[in-house]
Amino acid sequence: MSKDVVRSFSQKYKLEVVKRMESGENISALAHELAIKREVLYRWRDAHRLGGPSALRAVGRPSKVEAAEMAESRSTAGNVNDLAECGPAYDAAGPQLTMVCARPFFFLGCG
Repeated sequence: MSKDVVRSFSQKYKLEVVKRMESGENISALAHELAIKREVLYRWRDAHRLGGPSALRAVGRPSKVEAAEMAESRSTAGNVNDLAECGPAYDAAGPQLTMVCARPFFFLGCG
């Protein structure tokens, strides 16, 4: 029995493919040309839309540079005692009170 070959693609390659998809190129034709399933192309596109280029990085352990960047972003994300930048705001959908916070990665009460 032969094993299936697992291909891995670089972040740069995935970005180029996503740009071609977003420029309006036929996705079925693109999948056929690149010999990649359409579902995989749609996953790349959706990941790019949700997380930007960093969402398309290669699978596996992050490089030392990526790990350092992640550690830095975690250290500047704030903590539970950092409520001074948060404040109440009324939601446009109704009278319920929601919290507004300037920090993008604050998970307890703001966000």
